[in-house]
Amino acid sequence: GCTATQTFTITEPTVLIASAAAQTNVSCNSGSNGSATVSATGGTAGYTYSWSPSGGTAATASGLTAGTYTATVTDANGCTATQSFTLTEPTILVASPAAQTNVSCNSGSNGSATVSATGGTGTYTYSWSPSGGTAATASGLTAGTYTVTVTDANSCTTTQTFTITEPATALTALPVAQTNIACNSGSTGSATVSATGGTPSYTYSWSPSGGTAATASGLTAGTYTATVTDANGCTATQTFTITEPATALTASPAAQTNVSCNSGSNGSATVSATGGTPSYTYSWSPSGGTAATASGLIAGTYTATVTDANGCTATQTFTITEPTVLIASAAAQTNVSCNSGSNGSATVSATGGTAGYTYSWSPSGGTAATASGLTAGTYTATVTDANGCTATQSFTITEPTVL
Repeated sequence: GCTATQTFTITEPTVLIASAAAQTNVSCNSGSNGSATVSATGGTAGYTYSWSPSGGTAATASGLTAGTYTATVTDANGCTATQSFTLTEPTILVASPAAQTNVSCNSGSNGSATVSATGGTGTYTYSWSPSGGTAATASGLTAGTYTVTVTDANSCTTTQTFTITEPATALTALPVAQTNIACNSGSTGSATVSATGGTPSYTYSWSPSGGTAATASGLTAGTYTATVTDANGCTATQTFTITEPATALTASPAAQTNVSCNSGSNGSATVSATGGTPSYTYSWSPSGGTAATASGLIAGTYTATVTDANGCTATQTFTITEPTVLIASAAAQTNVSCNSGSNGSATVSATGGTAGYTYSWSPSGGTAATASGLTAGTYTATVTDANGCTATQSFTITEPTVL
């Protein structure tokens, strides 16, 4: 009845943490001068790094375009941690005509033009060529063509051209309205041209498509040229660049957990939305709620629909699976040979579920598939699979009557 004990203390490293140390966003739309730096702490020193979808194998990834990048830090024990960076870029810097006053008298110099700058990174500076000063409005202009260059705070540039007319000068076509496309690859764009000068009345044609009216609609993204022709056959053109969201709205699988036990309801799925125009909303069918992650799912097929701020949609389908039913069945049984003996045995066989079975016997019998040294009585074998699902099988061990 004497006993002795020994205590062991098992240690573990601190949690390996990957955190954002620095981030430089792209300075100009569609540029590639972004960078991100990940910092690793905890775990076991001697870290290595990898970046996805690109970025190299150093703590700092550079030369990046706008998008989401994931840094994976691996310590000396092979433990990993991740940190995501979302590098942004400014919207496209656009210079558009806000106002224009043509010369009122032939050979006069009271023309003016005003540019409106949008997108990029404020504040803006302006320069006019061949003359016009450094403000958004150039005044005191003679008839001619003037180009304003708009430079934003990141030194990104764009230009807009104005043609100042005077009486009896050539026909001029001016942009008066433009509607860009709401959804990538859509065809909801429109552009309207206005004709001035020349000799009314005017006719219109658009290239490569757009019809014969002042307004072209149903346009896809691209560059369109409106040609205005006056009664004398004089022509003037205006080019419109119809834009669309930089990338298509995409719904992609971010995570999935299948049901652990047959007929269970602990499945989950997570959808990731990129592109389009943030912010995003989510809906799941036939069930799953309105968040990016649907949980409490049974086995089956689920479709996540992502809707962006412009009403564009994208879908992603997940198939949640489950194991086959875990079954414990009697494989063999040996009854006690003599009354009051203890040479009985029973063997349980496990099928289905998730392989990697463990066994327990009640009220006794050990932890193997076969329980031996049994006396007469009823024994229950419990089989547990790798997912923690269980199934049972009972055995009744008999013995002869007393000799």
